[in-house]
Amino acid sequence: LSLFQGFLSFADLERADRFRFGQDRRDFILTRGMLRVLISRYVHTAPERIDLIYSPSGQPTLAGAHTPPLKFSLSHSRDLVLYAFALETPVGIDVEFCGYDLDFQAIAGAFFDPEEQQFLESVPGADRGAVFFRLWSFKEAYLKARGLGLSTSMPRYSIGLPGPGRSRVVVSEDAHGPLSPPREWLIQSVEVHPEYLAAVAAEGTGWSLQFWEVSPPASGNGGES
Repeated sequence: LSLFQGFLSFADLERADRFRFGQDRRDFILTRGMLRVLISRYVHTAPERIDLIYSPSGQPTLAGAHTPPLKFSLSHSRDLVLYAFALETPVGIDVEFCGYDLDFQAIAGAFFDPEEQQFLESVPGADRGAVFFRLWSFKEAYLKARGLGLSTSMPRYSIGLPGPGRSRVVVSEDAHGPLSPPREWLIQSVEVHPEYLAAVAAEGTGWSLQFWEVSPPASGNGGES
């Protein structure tokens, strides 16, 4: 853990110290430290010299101009962390652990639009949890790619209905003026583990995914792990 602490900025370390529970603090240090390690491999800069800034919704981005122009997103749920990287194209990713027994309809009432709520209510009870988490992961990945806050934007944006067996959704954004074509965003499910559902979203429809599984590097200094 000490290796990753050394990669973080003072602001990130302050943020880590504000977590109430030790496990949450440890998870934050590991996920943000690993993010800096991965970014460093793209921009050829030491992890501790990566300068990140945060949007009002809390999403990190690279400060200043970099070559290549890197866009990225991360998501953490229980024991799994996913990172998405793209060149120039805005990207968002989300992963959700599906083992929680929740009041799915009540949560949908607060965060989904009326059509999505009605669709979820029509799903048989045995499948409702999987459909809920699929829809949630699609929406969160899309909103992250758009750079929008989740709490205020979730009910306002409908992204289609990714029911069972549907792994891709294309969302068309309204044109910004008569001469601007609509922007399209592809949201695609990502199969990572039987107990998790995940999705990645990016602008355009011609992109494809490449996958890597990475492990945190060993510190080699006998520090806490």
